[in-house]
Amino acid sequence: MATSIRTKSFRRWLEKQPAKLRQRSVPEMVRSFGGRVSWSGAYRSAAELGLKSIRRNYSRYDAFWSMLNWKLSDLILGRIWCVHRSNIRARRLRLKLAAAQWELPGDAQGTDFRRAIRDEMSKSCEFSGPRPDPASRRKGAATEVATESMCAGAMR
Repeated sequence: MATSIRTKSFRRWLEKQPAKLRQRSVPEMVRSFGGRVSWSGAYRSAAELGLKSIRRNYSRYDAFWSMLNWKLSDLILGRIWCVHRSNIRARRLRLKLAAAQWELPGDAQGTDFRRAIRDEMSKSCEFSGPRPDPASRRKGAATEVATESMCAGAMR
């Protein structure tokens, strides 16, 4: 993608005064610049010069994604957390995480696997934050009643 003339002008201006601007927000930098430049162009310029960090793709589901035990398969995580497995699969790929350590049916007998399932069910039942695309909205997926009974079983 080509850089606009306005963005190049902003960057040249920014290069001359990074010490003064290091603690300022991008909107403050743009106001100080006085010229016209897009917010994204200004942010990219500041990031390239080391004045701002590279943006992270924050999500309102960050707390949810950080709770998951990525050693479990997408299918198992989807059923436990009542989130469609395609969402979990897409997130696993986006985060460049390794493939699941445990896959059914062979691992179903292992004590580590069963403990991981129990722990994941417990976390799922205790988690009260937002979850992406509840599986209950999709055809053939678990209902809230099934989730409640699963949580009741996990607490035993």
